[in-house]
Amino acid sequence: MCGIAGVVGCADAAMRVDAMLDRIAHRGRDGRGVWSSADGSLSLGHERMAVIGIANGHQPLMNEDETLILAVNGEIYNYRELRAELEHKGHIFRSDSDSEVIVHLYEEDPENFTDRLCGMFAFALVDTVRNALLLVRDRLGQKPLFYSCNGKELTFASEITAFAGAELKLNKHSIHHFFSYQFIPVPETVYDGVSQLAPATLVKFEWDSGKLSSRRYWNLDFSSKCALSLREAQTGLRNKLNIAVSRRLISEVPLGGFLSGGLDSAIVASTMLEQSDASYKFISIGFRDQAYDESEDIAVTVEWLKRRYGASRVDHELVVVDIDDFDAMAECASFYGQPFADASMLPTLLLCRKTRECGLKVALSGDGADELFGGYERYVAMNLARRWHRLKWLTHLLPRGGGERSVSGRLRRFFEMLNFPDRTRYFSLVAHGSREVKQEIYGSGMTQQLKYDSADILSNLADHLTAENPVERCAELDLCSYLPGDVLTKVDIASMRQPLEVRSPFLDHEIAEFAASLPWKYKQSGFERKIILRKAFPELPERIRNGRKRGFGVPLAELLRGAWKGAASDLLLNGHGVKDGWFYRPGLAEMWKEHQSGRSDYSYTLFSALVFELFLQRHNC
Repeated sequence: MCGIAGVVGCADAAMRVDAMLDRIAHRGRDGRGVWSSADGSLSLGHERMAVIGIANGHQPLMNEDETLILAVNGEIYNYRELRAELEHKGHIFRSDSDSEVIVHLYEEDPENFTDRLCGMFAFALVDTVRNALLLVRDRLGQKPLFYSCNGKELTFASEITAFAGAELKLNKHSIHHFFSYQFIPVPETVYDGVSQLAPATLVKFEWDSGKLSSRRYWNLDFSSKCALSLREAQTGLRNKLNIAVSRRLISEVPLGGFLSGGLDSAIVASTMLEQSDASYKFISIGFRDQAYDESEDIAVTVEWLKRRYGASRVDHELVVVDIDDFDAMAECASFYGQPFADASMLPTLLLCRKTRECGLKVALSGDGADELFGGYERYVAMNLARRWHRLKWLTHLLPRGGGERSVSGRLRRFFEMLNFPDRTRYFSLVAHGSREVKQEIYGSGMTQQLKYDSADILSNLADHLTAENPVERCAELDLCSYLPGDVLTKVDIASMRQPLEVRSPFLDHEIAEFAASLPWKYKQSGFERKIILRKAFPELPERIRNGRKRGFGVPLAELLRGAWKGAASDLLLNGHGVKDGWFYRPGLAEMWKEHQSGRSDYSYTLFSALVFELFLQRHNC
């Protein structure tokens, strides 16, 4: 895991790359490498976090005749098999790095070399024979990459923070979408002219002509279903997960895992111990608010792991985190480099920080299981909505002040979405900022954006979905939007601030392909979710297999009425957003008043506005 940056087509490329690496130096700390062309117009930089090939895996890497130059952020999990094959074909390796297989695969097959890679990665490959730069992102979007192309000059980096200092204009269109989804959907960013590379995408820049092209090199297909029985599918899934976890246990530095009170992390932890004789340390966090705390369920999993695999092999640490600290939240928000308002970013950061403090440099997680195996409550809601759509009138009977995790809050969102047509119903469910709400708070600088419907972002993605089951289409949509835009963005930024490498076995592309081939009824039916996961691991404690999913949230509504109230109020009502016309102060003040009274819950909108205000403070400096 590392940070990469590069510039093509600029006389002072090396100087600019060095400045960009300074801004993302936190991603490495184990060494910096910079390669520059003879004329100085092309430069490639790498901020290293050493995990594999520690002694000699410095980057950028080159092939035998030094015509290919490579910088990688990520891991190639099947590098040992690939290296043996390539060495048999006569390729000479200079290091023990997993990344070096990429340049030799490219030599063998420049068009299809990405097909052979199993891993999480974002990399830049310079081909000095073809005068081209390739930018590639992994299939599901675990590792980020941002780029800007202006005529014959292209700049790229692992984080958008690397672009700071340039004359960048804010993109009001993407900010408008942010207030709907709490993140900026791929490929847009907060800046005009800077894009996020989409998952499973290869961008090619030919610097002689200035031609920029892109193509997808992989797609999930939900339309073709396997003929396996549920029992056969359970066996197949366990076998694939065993392989995925085993590959992710390869490391030359201390490795452990995250452990929540849920099913997914328990499966990963159990499989780690099953596939190795080693001992592992697992890190968990707890909350003081019982509605969000999973400490009791975590204790059940830990005790079960110790009984099954031996107490000496299971080291566990639980830390109760303080999310009342407003300054900690503000600092956390600053790390993203653009507006990002998933409030679980703070506990995720604290979890990663504690994991690194415990001496681990790599941790396995359960990310991806919800999207692939029907784990979200909203999938159940969408299934029920098909039969209960006539009950939308009940919306007006429910109180507006309940928090997002209260019974009334969850029911209200369910009945509200029944007012939407079938095609856009899910769009309304995952959006937390309606046009009406935006209209109340938008200032003169944003009102023009109201003519754009943020649902169009998801609608365009929905046009290319392959699933036939309407609820499975929602899960497929999440894999294209919410997973890379929110979940994986949050994990990457939180982990690489330490830095810590987080590996997600469920996001192995072979598991994703297998999951896509399974009938939806193997994943979700009625109120039951992740059916195949629960059945494939019957040895897990019943409480963990059949417990209610809590997620990894924070009590936003209460924090804005309590611990964060003073600081948040001052920033929202007297900050740059109001002064510069982004927000309409009377509308924002009325919304704040309504939320404080408890009559309504505007926590998503207010927190998004707060995060945007914090971003403006940094942008205007």
